Amino acid sequence: NGRGTSFATLGGPAIRAPPRLIIENQCSEPVLIRNDPGTGEDDGTCGLPRFPNNCQKLAPGGTKKYDQATSEIVLLAWDNFTAPCGNGDFCVQLEFNRPDYHLNFASQFGFSMPIGVQFYHEEVPVAECPEPNLSKCRTGPPGTCKSNKGKLDVCHFDAENECPEKAWKVKTSFSDHSYCLSPDINKAVISADMVNPDAERCQSDPTSWGWVQHGTAGDGKLCSPRTDIATLVDQGLELWDVRTRRKLDADAFRSIESAAFAGGKEYTGAIDSACNQPSTQRITDTEDGKYELDDPSPTEGRAWAADTLDHALVYEGDDVNMWHYHDVRVLMAGNAGIFCDNSEWDTIKVVACPSP
Repeated sequence: NGRGTSFATLGGPAIRAPPRLIIENQCSEPVLIRNDPGTGEDDGTCGLPRFPNNCQKLAPGGTKKYDQATSEIVLLAWDNFTAPCGNGDFCVQLEFNRPDYHLNFASQFGFSMPIGVQFYHEEVPVAECPEPNLSKCRTGPPGTCKSNKGKLDVCHFDAENECPEKAWKVKTSFSDHSYCLSPDINKAVISADMVNPDAERCQSDPTSWGWVQHGTAGDGKLCSPRTDIATLVDQGLELWDVRTRRKLDADAFRSIESAAFAGGKEYTGAIDSACNQPSTQRITDTEDGKYELDDPSPTEGRAWAADTLDHALVYEGDDVNMWHYHDVRVLMAGNAGIFCDNSEWDTIKVVACPSP
């Protein structure tokens, strides 16, 4: 098969040769391509001799082309930010998910730069992509869901104006840009029909509700403070709270008493709004302080609405505790992916700061 040809319609996974990649900068200032997508290099560290192509500057209006995208991700950052990206906190990340190239943005921990992506064939946008990935939208009559076919899929991230109160709105010593950081290190996705847990509720033990923890990376709490950011501060990263204009120490990110700490519902809601995607919906509050599962639905864990897209662009969380209730991962993000399985394509185009 040629570049971009898919076998997904035959019932198996799509098999593709690495496509071409174009990165275009429509921002009014330079951006950094933190990794080297053309050599399969996913480390986004700047200044290392073994990664000489990392952190290349792309001028406003500039374009960088790669004959083959052999990496797993694309990492972009504002021009002056050369510190560690963290877990995607300070760099915008597109995941390719090779070999089928079901793309998604990854903003479980933070967002900053507006970003878009689109499939091309022979330098022309593919008319039938992105495809719907919600069952209701794939099988319903035309007009059931809002389509973005033939257009750039965009997350209009705006950390300066759209970072909610229950999230960290910070600036660094590298530039004047704001970054919006999730309040929860556990990346728990709070369903649309749940009340956002406050600091006290966050520290609850979900086993008391009959939930079972399958993950080993989490701390067994519903949600917990950003100790990973505290570690970066301990290592020398300087951060300021935009709202209070005060420099933040590491202890601020470890404390459950910090004003920004709570469950991540407001944070993930800001992501859903920026990307015009359906919110995750898996469980609902009950009067006894526990939760009940939603009935199975054809929306794959998403609270579908007619004015949102027929697919989700970004995983807004990824519950590290892997809480299960009756075999459902109740705090995991709903289905997501930017697909082009049933059309021929040869190029992925990524745009920083796409025009509204």
